[in-house]
Amino acid sequence: DVEKSYRQTLEDEKTELDSESGQDSDRAHLGLTLSNDLLSTVINRALNPVIKGALNLTSNLPGGFGIEPSGQVANIEIEANNQCDHCFKVTIGLGGSLALNGPAGTTNVPLDGQLRMIAPLDLKPGEEKSAALELDMNEEKKILKSRLDAQLDQLPRWASSVRQPIQNQLNTWADKLVSNVTSESVTLVEFDGPSFGIPDFEIFPVQLKTEAASNSVFAGFATNVAALNQSDISAITPVTELNADQNMALSFQPELIVNALSLLIGIDEVSRTYSLSGRANPDGGLHVTLDQFRIGGGGEPSSGSADAGLDASTMASSGSADARMGGGSSGGGVPVALGFKLHQFNQGGFCFSAGARASGNVAVDSGSLTTALENVEFTSSSAPRDVVNLANWAGAQFIGESEELVKTSLNGNNIEVSNSELDLGPLDVGLQPNTLVLRGNSDVRKPSEGDDN
Repeated sequence: DVEKSYRQTLEDEKTELDSESGQDSDRAHLGLTLSNDLLSTVINRALNPVIKGALNLTSNLPGGFGIEPSGQVANIEIEANNQCDHCFKVTIGLGGSLALNGPAGTTNVPLDGQLRMIAPLDLKPGEEKSAALELDMNEEKKILKSRLDAQLDQLPRWASSVRQPIQNQLNTWADKLVSNVTSESVTLVEFDGPSFGIPDFEIFPVQLKTEAASNSVFAGFATNVAALNQSDISAITPVTELNADQNMALSFQPELIVNALSLLIGIDEVSRTYSLSGRANPDGGLHVTLDQFRIGGGGEPSSGSADAGLDASTMASSGSADARMGGGSSGGGVPVALGFKLHQFNQGGFCFSAGARASGNVAVDSGSLTTALENVEFTSSSAPRDVVNLANWAGAQFIGESEELVKTSLNGNNIEVSNSELDLGPLDVGLQPNTLVLRGNSDVRKPSEGDDN
């Protein structure tokens, strides 16, 4: 009877990878949120080479004069615009100087200007990564009035005859700048993972949400894990709210953890069988099956079919701010629990089954994300309590791997930004319906700055 129950529970647990279900899914299992300020910083880095290249020009003017700009991007700002569902108004501020070469030598005057346009943001499969967030400049909805000026009143008197030709040339250059900037899409952010070390694991971009009120963008990604694309599995809640000290958030559906863990067990990366003391052993008499990975507090998530414990929808109402639980300190965080069952049915041995859970929390401690499932206890058992000492099971391989899966799901290294490096500084963890959220502040820097980490 125990072996029969194990086989049925094992069948209920197992899943497989199915790319078709992932590509056709409308449910996001992973999420990335970026503030408009962070996007502006990324756009500055992405468009700087384009602007500099477009301004690398010289022109000859009447009377033997020549002009040469040394332009640079002073600042780029974006804001949501109602021209289309995901349109943004892009304002590119230009700076630098203009060199006038003439008979009396060279004079430099300040150069400034502004390019303005409205362009849509797209979420699509990436060329090198799984997904890319692009500003589709070649599909600009509207080119607004742009200008490129020099402070010509600072020119010496001997250059007065070429002031108007200089302004005419600046107008021509402004048109060329707009043409260069809008000639192609600009990749801002690429998202690649996590793959969890599972061969053929894939993610697909499925949802884009721009939030003008909170000045943020949410991108949602589905996976090709078949169990997660079933109709009874809810999508994550789009994370759009960021505090003043936050510019990024990562989020995931908790069911992702137990399904990824099951797949790793299926390819023998994690053991299915254990000794009585919780050590992975291919000949161990205890067979483990997985139940649920729950977020929230209280309850026993593994002893029955009912949804035991408080899930995210209990902790936070849909559309509301996170139910935060002290994510900034080592003693707080979001309670999590992995439910599992033990089955022993070896011939000649004592047969029994037992429900159990490993519980702990996910928290931010001293600027680092921590996950610890340190408390392991029975939730039900048909065996005497002294048969298995669960106090030793906190270090079991499958429990440790579930902790790593949580951290991998919230790893900022999965994100790549154009012409830059991104360092995610975790600030707090919180809950939204069906969603565990890590919020942080990201520093975007040039690749040459700092170390390689």
